[in-house]
Amino acid sequence: MTDYLDDLVRIRELLKKNPKGMSIREISEALSLHRNTAAKYLDLLKLKGDVDRKQVGTARMYFLIQRMPVTALVRFCIFPLIIVNNRQEIVMVNNAALQLLKCPLEVLYGEKIDEIPYPLHTDTPVGDLCREVIGGDEKQYSVRMIIQKDPHDLFIHLMPVVFDTGKDGCAIVLYNKKVLHIP
Repeated sequence: MTDYLDDLVRIRELLKKNPKGMSIREISEALSLHRNTAAKYLDLLKLKGDVDRKQVGTARMYFLIQRMPVTALVRFCIFPLIIVNNRQEIVMVNNAALQLLKCPLEVLYGEKIDEIPYPLHTDTPVGDLCREVIGGDEKQYSVRMIIQKDPHDLFIHLMPVVFDTGKDGCAIVLYNKKVLHIP
């Protein structure tokens, strides 16, 4: 068991030293691991949200990235939360978001993030921001929304997430600026 954990730590440290990424072959050679073992460990790190994978030609390049696992975020986030998949469709919404937006789940679930009844963007459409976040960046901005004639000053935090399937997504957390005293 400790060899397994040590190998995961060693892979993370190796990828930290190589921010441009490494292939499975390069990782297995550098750490003296069998290629199948290295691939298995990399898949585990991908599901955990620590490693990202991009296809470059025939090789899969792995590099460190910080993504929050969706299941952990949904379980512990007390703020309004919207989860978007890589096709920019809303796939999860917590009760706090439904209460803030004053609409049922059926209105939001499966809709494109740019097509929801409330604009969550300022100069850049939120769909474009989600695309950047799915790529690994984090975004934050403020917006004023009118929901059923009620003005809301919101601080919006977009963060990269990973689903249980290993697919990447975007979490949109909506903070009420008045409650958190954000200027």
